[in-house]
Amino acid sequence: MDPVTAKIPKAARAHTQEGAEAFARYFIDSLNRGATTPDAKALTGLFAPSCKTCAAMNDSLRKLESQGQRHAGPSLVVTRTSSLGTSASSSQVLIDVQQKAVAVVNTQGATLRKTASGPGTFVMTMSIQSGHWVATKLQTT
Repeated sequence: MDPVTAKIPKAARAHTQEGAEAFARYFIDSLNRGATTPDAKALTGLFAPSCKTCAAMNDSLRKLESQGQRHAGPSLVVTRTSSLGTSASSSQVLIDVQQKAVAVVNTQGATLRKTASGPGTFVMTMSIQSGHWVATKLQTT
């Protein structure tokens, strides 16, 4: 099995509306994991080069890791997902999130800054590539 597919939870692999929504949640969970670990590879294989927002998030994870920083906890909590349309090979999912103010700490645990807080909504466009969902566009509404 493809190593990217292997790390995606079974529910998020289904080529259905429910699978697309589960993938959207998994993507946000992976972003949180990458920021708290830190792990610059957390989003590897989950987005296409066309997703500029995804690339910026990935760059942010790389920067955290290279600077020896991490988030003290998850900063994005998915409160709801809903499908805007799904076919056998593509989907659009609305992702409502609550961003929490969490400390960004260094390797000694000292707080350097805090993330912003507040509600937000993303629209994730995705398609099936290499047998699994891949984010092709992520935008805020």
